Amino acid sequence: MRTENACSRHASMDDLAGAFAACRDAVFAHWRKHVSVEGPTFDKLGKPRLIEALETLYEDMTRALSSCASASVATSGTDAGSIVGPEDVIMSQYGAHDLVHEMQIFRKAVFSVAEANGLGLTRCGAELIGHCIESATRELMIAYSALNKEASGAFVKTLSDDLRNPLHVAHTSAQLLELKSSDPHVIRLAKRIREKLCQADAMILAAERSLAEG
Repeated sequence: MRTENACSRHASMDDLAGAFAACRDAVFAHWRKHVSVEGPTFDKLGKPRLIEALETLYEDMTRALSSCASASVATSGTDAGSIVGPEDVIMSQYGAHDLVHEMQIFRKAVFSVAEANGLGLTRCGAELIGHCIESATRELMIAYSALNKEASGAFVKTLSDDLRNPLHVAHTSAQLLELKSSDPHVIRLAKRIREKLCQADAMILAAERSLAEG
């Protein structure tokens, strides 16, 4: 009897997973439509940022439904590189709140399409899908933060190099002027210029270190 119930339950979960898989195109069509309406920032980037990650997540959720696996298994395929590139983080207005918003729209799309198609999600199935999306959101937020820190660090390093190189040239020129001039006024001026350039260089280095440590 227990074996028959287990087989029946397994077949039921397989049927649910098959029906869920069949809803995939409708879910993403619903998601894209609402992302374009509710997220004007996404249009500036050319496409929703999470499309690759969510496609992988949907496939993993389908497999999880068929085996009633845990949320950690279903979110194992989410990829930090699928969120945004470092250039996007710096050069666009896409932020962490946009990432969360896209995930919220995806959640609504999944359950709206499931209801519209009479999928008949069990409580266990609905909770599994919800937990999967929540886990994926946390993982993507962690990945986004890491990418944001990496991109910001690279941007500041480039800016630092661009600023410090001319400062070094100016410092060397002031130093030569101070050594070659016999005019006390010129010497004092050159020394003051060097001091100010050193202060500016120290401020740039401090800002770079602060970002690296933060």
